[in-house]
Amino acid sequence: MLTEYYRLNHDYTITPTLLNHLAIGYNHRHIIEAPGYVSLAPADWAKATYIPGTVTPLAPGTSSTYSAGGVTWGNSVFTDSRQRTTNFKEQVAWLKGRHTVKFGLDYLRGIYRRLDYNGAYGSVSFSAAGTGLSGNANTGSDWASFLLGVASGGSFRYPDDTAFYWPYYGWYIQDDFKVSKKLTLNIGLRYEIPVPKEERHHHNSNFCPTCPNAAAGGLPGAMVYAGVGGAPERFGLTRMNALGPRLGLAYQLDSKTVIRAGGSIYYQPSREDGNADNGIQGFGGTFGAIGNALSNGISYQVKDGFTSFAPQIAALRPPISDPATLSANLINQTPFYYNPTAGRAPYFGDWNFTIERTLTTSSMFRASYHATIGNKLLSRQQSQNQLDPRYWGIYGDLLNQSVATLLNSPSSTAILNANGFKLPFPGFSTALTLDRALRPFPQYSGVDSNAGGQNDGHMTFHSLETSFEHRFNKGLYMLVSYTFCKLISGSNAEDANRTSDGAVQNQYNRRLDKAVASQDTPHNLRVSYVYELPIGKGKQLLGNMHPVLNAVIGNWKISAIHTYVSGTPFVISCNQNFYGAGSAARCSFAPGATTGAIPLINPAWSSDKSVAFAVPYLNPAAFV
Repeated sequence: MLTEYYRLNHDYTITPTLLNHLAIGYNHRHIIEAPGYVSLAPADWAKATYIPGTVTPLAPGTSSTYSAGGVTWGNSVFTDSRQRTTNFKEQVAWLKGRHTVKFGLDYLRGIYRRLDYNGAYGSVSFSAAGTGLSGNANTGSDWASFLLGVASGGSFRYPDDTAFYWPYYGWYIQDDFKVSKKLTLNIGLRYEIPVPKEERHHHNSNFCPTCPNAAAGGLPGAMVYAGVGGAPERFGLTRMNALGPRLGLAYQLDSKTVIRAGGSIYYQPSREDGNADNGIQGFGGTFGAIGNALSNGISYQVKDGFTSFAPQIAALRPPISDPATLSANLINQTPFYYNPTAGRAPYFGDWNFTIERTLTTSSMFRASYHATIGNKLLSRQQSQNQLDPRYWGIYGDLLNQSVATLLNSPSSTAILNANGFKLPFPGFSTALTLDRALRPFPQYSGVDSNAGGQNDGHMTFHSLETSFEHRFNKGLYMLVSYTFCKLISGSNAEDANRTSDGAVQNQYNRRLDKAVASQDTPHNLRVSYVYELPIGKGKQLLGNMHPVLNAVIGNWKISAIHTYVSGTPFVISCNQNFYGAGSAARCSFAPGATTGAIPLINPAWSSDKSVAFAVPYLNPAAFV
């Protein structure tokens, strides 16, 4: 990995009251994951048996790995990724009477390029079927098939070459206005345009939840491709109303008391730091070739390479121009979904009120109220293909059975008919479950929104912050601060499929997930101090000691930092799949657990080491 940082700053005094500041930055990160193979010239290929200890140990693009039950050589991992960020900032400061005005602009351009050659060398597998007798493949040898070059399967993948870029623009103006000796106002306004990512050559795709899918009988939910068939070239929408006002004040109430207050709205650029591994379905296809057993004739040998399948491989060569065909190829797979609204920058409202009081010439007390509300936060919570909970009450355990099994049961068929069940589209496999058939997009096994993001998160934070500061006096400095706060969020389950907090409980009722956040720490106490011992030359004790002795025992200091923080909430997950996302969910209390009829702490648990590590701390009966 190579990382480079470059910075250039220039300050210029235009006039005594007009100052200019220019800053330019450039960051570059280059990561190469190279394969571990030996490269051979084509003229030398015939000389090599590619067996360790012979002419050359490794075949091009492979590693010497053998696994029983089949021979698989392949370490063709090769990716080349580069991330570049260029930023430019220009600011002018103007001093005029009681005003200090600052205005300027920010510009940032990020680029993430990834070359993915995984599988581009081709992958070939061998099995006993290649050398087995007619009607009994187990009589063959996978190693013999390898030596003969008779493949049981193979694949070739076109390299992915993607380059995403995202610009950011910001303009601002701020005036620090000293209204009087006691009152100072800070007034500002910032306007931002955080543009979501776009692939430079439009080699990216996206799931469209409203587009008809011809391969699924016209059901909504199909893949679209940037710039093709009316699809936008950039899937994310740009927020054009990102105005961020700022207002602050400082007022000296009397000689010992100062009041400060402020409020602002600010925006957070979308998290578009790459994600080039996603959103490229249909660009870099994989072609698979299956060989036959000897009894049916050898149809494919390693020595022939993949050239004999050139027409099929060429059909997968990007760029893609047939979205309907590609949507059909993704049936029963998991398409990538970048919600267009995720491109719109999240925003926060922040306000505070502070009172500062001088107690003595060397000490002061401060008390503050601080609040933040976040809206449209990046959350990735929506499980787009979640089953509607109303079906749980209708079908119950039948949801986990295959449609074919239910149709072969008269009683189950009667329930299906009574509720008007029909196969979602022609060609839907009845081997799939009823749960799958009733999902919003039954043509897909899931919808992946983990990297594309959702911006439907929300949070609130309120805190009371107090501090006592004793400035350095008589050898002692001390700072004591205490914060009481509460963080409430509906954005904990950031990953719709896998998260330490569990997945979203019910996509159709998001308020169920609003709760105290897993990061919440209500009580925070910190004490720090520095005490200079009064021993040594010029001090109260032994002030005239010998210099040698003073160097040993004089001028010592004692300092410490003590931190006391309350614990975060317990996050309890259950191995359930009632939300249809395929992973664990947060548990609910069993009836009686909230009233104390069922204890939350396991009665069998104790702090004794022989028990503490063998018995669950929580009572499993208290959760469902």
